[in-house]
Amino acid sequence: MAEAAESADSPDAVGWLRRIADLSPTTANRLKLASAATRWEGFPYTCTRRVVNELAASSEELTEFHVIAAELALKLHNATEAAAHFRKAVLLEPTNELHQFNLAVLTLRGSVQDRRPATDDESECADLLLSPEEVATAHSTLERFAGTSRFGLLALRSLIGDALARKQFAAAEGYSNHLLVQPGSLVDDQLRHLDILEQLKQPEFNRFLLELQRCGATNSRAIYAISSWMLAHAMVDEALHWLTRLEPSIRSQQPVPLALAEAYIAAGDWAALERLLTGAGWGELEFLRLATLSRVAWEQKRREAATSFWRLAIRSAPERLEPMKSLVMLARHCGQDREELLWNIAFHFPRERWSLRQLIESYAATGNTSGLNRVYSRWMTLEPENFVAKNNFTATALLLKVNLSKAHELARELYGQTPHDPVIASTYAYSLHLQARTKEGLQILQRYDPKALATPALALYYGLLLAADQQTNKAGQYLQAARTAQLLPEERVLAESVGQL
Repeated sequence: MAEAAESADSPDAVGWLRRIADLSPTTANRLKLASAATRWEGFPYTCTRRVVNELAASSEELTEFHVIAAELALKLHNATEAAAHFRKAVLLEPTNELHQFNLAVLTLRGSVQDRRPATDDESECADLLLSPEEVATAHSTLERFAGTSRFGLLALRSLIGDALARKQFAAAEGYSNHLLVQPGSLVDDQLRHLDILEQLKQPEFNRFLLELQRCGATNSRAIYAISSWMLAHAMVDEALHWLTRLEPSIRSQQPVPLALAEAYIAAGDWAALERLLTGAGWGELEFLRLATLSRVAWEQKRREAATSFWRLAIRSAPERLEPMKSLVMLARHCGQDREELLWNIAFHFPRERWSLRQLIESYAATGNTSGLNRVYSRWMTLEPENFVAKNNFTATALLLKVNLSKAHELARELYGQTPHDPVIASTYAYSLHLQARTKEGLQILQRYDPKALATPALALYYGLLLAADQQTNKAGQYLQAARTAQLLPEERVLAESVGQL
């Protein structure tokens, strides 16, 4: 069953491999489980981390262990640890070119990151500290691979990327020229060459672009890629001039109509865009045609038509992740709400936790406590051991006064499991207050540092319990601190009930 699931590219493989590892916990079986979990498991990669930690001492001489550990380290943005595991893999299997290639690519990418401060969205190599000798060795390794059939294209792309990152455009052009004559080079490689020619202000830029357009004029996917490049480089008029003069037979093949639509959007020509979209459907991309019609109507201030087209777009979208994600990204431009789409993703694609996070942001911004409660209920179902989700579900249920028996039980259970957490303690204290056990709640909160209790997230609840206990002066100090918090409507009502906000 595990093999069948893997052949079908199904995450169910993880469950079957876990059962195998439970029944026969050999190192080989546990490494198979870790490898599958690395592929399909989302952050924080609990299964893979557990297996890697358990096997660290006994598997130091196993190459497979170091490869899996390196993959995990990269997913956790720990390039230093990943490089260490790849180095060990190279030492264990010095003739294995794949390990050499992986280490060289990681080293070159890391050497570029080391030259400037890292930011929150940097690549996984931002923490990799390298010596000049290591960088030179990696460069030589990729130069050697550039002439091979197995890694040649990948090595050249890595060398081009390294040269561009260092602003060594002449070197990048040399590698790119070498890449373009290789069998298997892609349109993306040609577009990257255009980037290089543009940076070098080479006079052959226009000639190369025209040649690229000529060669790609019968390939719909190449047309879309070239058009996208031109739009990204502020060549909107030039892109429209080229696209509208293609043969009618190719203009009707997707994704050429999509390329035309994006060009009209970039030009702000809503009338021409509406003419393009009216008539024949777009097959599997029909949802995009309808969503774009919604945007046209919205831009033309036809609000009811925009909503009507949007509803049709949602109904036309296949129940696949990518179409739904596309509509989520388009919603704002069409003046539409993303809530229904995000919930669809949350239920049909439970690994896509970002949909729940976006719902939380939306509900928090609009003060929708009931919506937050639904989100945390779903998150709690997906991750039964997630204390944050459980606590937030409990807190919102207590505020809404729904499912109170369950909320009181969860509050007690969470506090028993994590008594060191003042946020969870405040939820339990409020639960006790609602059960007319305010003094017990105060006794719990008073065990924590007063500075922690003065943080806006906790101050409101501590202040409420103090006020209920007739400690009005002390309560006022904490309720005043709560003024800086983004309170939910029910929390504001609670605060106003004691006349402090």
